[in-house]
Amino acid sequence: MSRQVDTIKITGGSEYAKVAERLKLFREDRPNGKIESDKHINEDGSYEFTAWVWKDKTEYLEVLKSIGSAKEARGSADATANAKGFLKSNKDYEKLETIAIGRALAFLGYAASGDVASYEEMEEFYKKKEEEKQQYILDQIAAFEQAKTMEELRELWSATNKAIPEIYNAKESRKAFLELKDD
Repeated sequence: MSRQVDTIKITGGSEYAKVAERLKLFREDRPNGKIESDKHINEDGSYEFTAWVWKDKTEYLEVLKSIGSAKEARGSADATANAKGFLKSNKDYEKLETIAIGRALAFLGYAASGDVASYEEMEEFYKKKEEEKQQYILDQIAAFEQAKTMEELRELWSATNKAIPEIYNAKESRKAFLELKDD
């Protein structure tokens, strides 16, 4: 790839290169390139898309000409990628195909970073991380609220993430309660 891919910011502050942008640059960089995709429906009802990308379709055409099978010629691809999922909405079909193509392009260097995850996967990852953080905060607050002595409170404080304001506030609140109780 001859230049950097334009990106957008996603949850968590990461940069993500939209597949449409990567396709545009691939077409500019590789006018003789080829992208092909196919779908397969699995026994569990999920769809699996596979994408093949050739920097130059010449080899693909030569293999196709010699063996006559497009499926066999796919083995000459410069990059291959898959995406699997269930169709919950009408757009999921297109999303899965786009994810597979985007991954294959990422394998060829058409990505903002070394990541090959789709936009949806990155958003889901950051959403899960945020949910885990919130659960951690709730668990820590509950533990502080259960502290029966100042020593127990100090032990909890030494083992927690002190940079989270909600946890600090829960510690301070319990500390004030325990100090009043001891008076």
